[in-house]
Amino acid sequence: KVMLPNITFLEVSGALGLGTVLLLVYFWRKSRQESQTDSQSQRRTMGARVLIGGGSGFIGTTLRKMLELRGYQVTLISRTPGKDKITWDELKKTGLPECYAVVGMQGANILNIFRRWTEGFKKEVWDSRVETTKTLAQAINESSTPPKVWVSFSGVGYYQPSYVYDYDEDSPGGDFDYISRLATAWEEAAKLPVEKTSTRQVIIRPGVVLGRDGGAIKQMYFSF
Repeated sequence: KVMLPNITFLEVSGALGLGTVLLLVYFWRKSRQESQTDSQSQRRTMGARVLIGGGSGFIGTTLRKMLELRGYQVTLISRTPGKDKITWDELKKTGLPECYAVVGMQGANILNIFRRWTEGFKKEVWDSRVETTKTLAQAINESSTPPKVWVSFSGVGYYQPSYVYDYDEDSPGGDFDYISRLATAWEEAAKLPVEKTSTRQVIIRPGVVLGRDGGAIKQMYFSF
């Protein structure tokens, strides 16, 4: 025979209610602590400069808007001078301006439907990524006040297409066609000497980026 404790419905309801209140208080306090941490982090970086190569492209334009909304000052690395810009030639001559982060996503448009896939165009695609990234990495390495973060883009084309395998950042690749070799060279160009830098290094291998205002969809539109 099982003896049940003599607990009334009101006592059970009260206990459940108290537990719910305590749970809500816990999550409220946790959310507030996280919000305060985010606010403190944002205050520390408020007004900090972020240097972007390729900031006028589809992804770069969106990134720039997001950073400016968060209080960062954005400077674009461009072929032509202008407001809130620094040219590649200036970067080579004067070095890296003081900044919190550098983002390298520059490169000629591979999906340009008006260009033939010639050796000349392939060299343009290669140099616009690899050589410019070398310039950025060298500027960071030689800076007396290097950035906290260095983000460089590569591409999912590093991996060989497969219907079977699931890939992660440690999976092999990078040497089976032009695009994969380009990704490998791009990533190598971005590397900083670990023993000489305190800058955090990040490499992103994005896939095809879709969006309402551009990206792959805009390039494929004419085909349909």
